[in-house]
Amino acid sequence: MELEDLLIPIPDWLTTKNYLPYQIGSQVLKYDNKSSFPEIKEGSIVFFGLSSSDDKFSFSKNVRLFFYPLISHFTEVNLIDIGDVVEGKTFEDTCEVLSTIVSYCISNHALPVYLGFKHHEMLGIYNAYEKMKKIVNIATIDALIDADHQRDQVDEINWVTYLINREPNYLFNFSALAFQSYYVQEQILDLFEKLHFDLVRVGKIHQNLIHEVEPVIRSSDIVSVDLNSVRFADFPATTFLSPNGLTGEEICQIMRIAGMNENLSALAVFGDVISTQSHNETLTRVSYSLIAQMLWYFVHGYYNRPHENPYVDKEGFLKYIVANSELKTEFVFYKSNISNRWWMEVPFSSKSKPNLERHLLIPCTYDDYQEALNNIIPARWWKTYQKLL
Repeated sequence: MELEDLLIPIPDWLTTKNYLPYQIGSQVLKYDNKSSFPEIKEGSIVFFGLSSSDDKFSFSKNVRLFFYPLISHFTEVNLIDIGDVVEGKTFEDTCEVLSTIVSYCISNHALPVYLGFKHHEMLGIYNAYEKMKKIVNIATIDALIDADHQRDQVDEINWVTYLINREPNYLFNFSALAFQSYYVQEQILDLFEKLHFDLVRVGKIHQNLIHEVEPVIRSSDIVSVDLNSVRFADFPATTFLSPNGLTGEEICQIMRIAGMNENLSALAVFGDVISTQSHNETLTRVSYSLIAQMLWYFVHGYYNRPHENPYVDKEGFLKYIVANSELKTEFVFYKSNISNRWWMEVPFSSKSKPNLERHLLIPCTYDDYQEALNNIIPARWWKTYQKLL
């Protein structure tokens, strides 16, 4: 089966608009009723969405309506929109199609950007990596942590539990960013601590977004965004009526950081919380405009990637070695001469646990280096070391 057989073209009402040459809509290579299926080339960003079986919920189509008119500063980035997947008769059917499309994009060294409904569709994306037997790090931006233990059937509030318990398991690290503690059970937080996963409350992000988020995102293969993470004031068409959450500016900053991550191989944005019954055009326009701007910042980050990776090539990096008397080992740090970003090594033999080489070089911050100088074991280093034992 060809990839185009799994997708429906972008509707005419989105493609017949006369976009100006400097607008994204004129630069995106689109799969529509008048065009053949586009070739997915290396280095492309490939957008696709999910269409409900009754076509009543047009999340991805509405996002396009606001994304295409934005001004493009990215003439050297190959943007492709391959249309939408039709929701399957079962959740498993939908996941199978998602997995096929994501696998195809990754195998062609393209970056899929999926506009979905519910967060548990992430399992379809993860399945692609499982088929490739690729060990991954996942970062979610979500007001909740979907790890409810009370349900047997996988759904949007327990998919993380299902993912953690999969066998064989190809999940190395899971990061929960922007969660709000009053929505999360203590046993879920305890579980994450025991598994040495990353937990970053929304309040921590408010205090210092770059310090708390950038290293975590930089280590991730998959980043997913549930739009319930954005507060009501900045996303007024939401049905998740929380006065607290990320601001519009913060979520756009996070998307730019995600775009700059050279390890990233898939991005997903889930819009089930956006109201389909809102009769207030202003609230709807503001909300979809924010999603469009999030995607714009993601492409902006991708366009401005520094193209540096100490795992691949350590030239252009300064190496720092810090002895630790307590562990009787050395902490090895690398600092980029281009971006001033930091990484640190975990001294562990990859022969005993193959396919983990990349995970032994951890994105970190200058503060981690300072802790090592003060004979303190950096938390990021310790968590990774514990997962390797």
